[in-house]
Amino acid sequence: MAQFRHVARLGLAAITALLAIPASGQDTLSWGEVGNWYIAVDPSLANSCFVMNEYDDGTVLRIGLDMSSSDDRWYIMFGNDRWRSIEVDGEYDVALQFDREAEWTAIASGVNMGDDINFLYVFGSDVDFFDEFVRKNALNLSYEGEAIAHLSLSGSARAINAMIECQEAQLDAPAADPFAGKSKKKGTPANDPFAN
Repeated sequence: MAQFRHVARLGLAAITALLAIPASGQDTLSWGEVGNWYIAVDPSLANSCFVMNEYDDGTVLRIGLDMSSSDDRWYIMFGNDRWRSIEVDGEYDVALQFDREAEWTAIASGVNMGDDINFLYVFGSDVDFFDEFVRKNALNLSYEGEAIAHLSLSGSARAINAMIECQEAQLDAPAADPFAGKSKKKGTPANDPFAN
């Protein structure tokens, strides 16, 4: 798993179980669009919302919340069909730089997003990362010191605001199954569809 560091400052939660890795885009639910940004819900992460953008060079950026975690975690992912050498569970030294700010460094993990497309996955909990994401113009992704993607963040502030609205809507939504977790009464027939 990955851990993000902002120069000398550690701003991340401890590494957790693989269950926190987002499911493939095929499992997501569309919530809307803001400019070039797509907003969706990931049911595999306790209905966490995320935004995604695909760039002209084929790079896909996905950033979102992880409501399945108790430590206010977020994640960011990068993929490109040309990056076929990314291995699932592989570890990759990456750096992200917003405009000319100090770099955020991490060991990214390779994760499969379906259709044999692997992404780089990093998580963190430092809110300063999101602050830079919405205030800056561009994001440069480097691997082992070499720039591999230069991504525009045009519209990112509006997209993140929409993502937050999406998440508030998920939190306000009623439970999918109001009978889940309810204990059944003694003498309930074995074929009761509402039994635990």
